Amino acid sequence: MDILLFSAGGNDIVGKNDMLPLLNDYLPGMTFLDCVNSVRFEQKLQSILLAYERLVNLCADIIPQAQIITHTYDIAVPWDQGAEFFWGLIKTKPWVKPYLLRRGIPDSLHAPILEYMLTAFGNRLIALSQASPNNQRLRVVQTQGTLTPGSESDWLNEIHPTEEGFKRISQKIYAEMK
Repeated sequence: MDILLFSAGGNDIVGKNDMLPLLNDYLPGMTFLDCVNSVRFEQKLQSILLAYERLVNLCADIIPQAQIITHTYDIAVPWDQGAEFFWGLIKTKPWVKPYLLRRGIPDSLHAPILEYMLTAFGNRLIALSQASPNNQRLRVVQTQGTLTPGSESDWLNEIHPTEEGFKRISQKIYAEMK
């Protein structure tokens, strides 16, 4: 059996140019749910899931024996720290927090917004994998809850786990591969 490991969709929600359109400007008294632009968020989820469906169909045509293994994204917490990659050659700013601040959303609503969005994506991805004919080809590993939100031992920055965090997530994915 061939296996295709695929990790996608989370960046399409919390990415640099993706997060801002998914948020509403904050007005006093709003809940975290009010801060999410539900129409745009639903459109974003549909476009991500459509891409997954296209991948499933493409694999059915080209490598019909392949299983696609993907995962849910763990619950990140917005913070001020960007990231460094390739020994500091590439430096980034934070992905999420600047857009929450730009919309005037108070810090107390940041984590619930991100948890809602990533949980919704994970649930929809799992539902897609269980829908026929996807249930024989697309496998989703539930990795949400593997890492502690906001833990510096688990998270390198807002959206990337530390090496140890990646190991714990990869162990769950590897178990599904076996």
